[in-house]
Amino acid sequence: MEFVKSDYKTLATELERQELESYGSCSLQIYAQLLAIYLLSNDLPNAKFLWKRIPKNLKQESPELRAIWEIGKKLWEKNIHAIYDLIDGYQWPAYLNNIMKELREVTFKRAINLISQSYSYISFDDFMNATGIRDKNEAINLGKSLNWDVDENFGFALPKKANFDNETISSNQEQLEKLTQYVAFLENY
Repeated sequence: MEFVKSDYKTLATELERQELESYGSCSLQIYAQLLAIYLLSNDLPNAKFLWKRIPKNLKQESPELRAIWEIGKKLWEKNIHAIYDLIDGYQWPAYLNNIMKELREVTFKRAINLISQSYSYISFDDFMNATGIRDKNEAINLGKSLNWDVDENFGFALPKKANFDNETISSNQEQLEKLTQYVAFLENY
């Protein structure tokens, strides 16, 4: 959850408490917010288990829940480009709007971080696909703003390695998870 604000972590804890105390009769809003926050936190196993716990009638009646879960499935598949389209293409209700905007921003930051850690060079097309950027000039400007070497003639960028803060790693499990993310990212792009 390195990119997630602490107020969302607090909200997730409160929503989990409300779900436990409701004995299976949670509101749609609680389920939708909790599912979105799990995705925001990149906590895909808990998102999947929550999806299985949500009553079928709520899943069928709620286009918001189905839209959030479509994003969750794309996260599982590492189909990052589709995530941006799904988030941007839906009119989110007020109680989900900020979470979904944050999910888009966090997904973008994670993609930039993974690119900078995983690639020695990347084509503009791959970079645009991974970050959801549609305009080549915007991709070029972003690369330059990140102090990457950008070759506009050949259409690729040389990412600079992001500063890696060793203090953020607290266990071997987290290191293994990061390595797995890098490998999965490289295999999918």
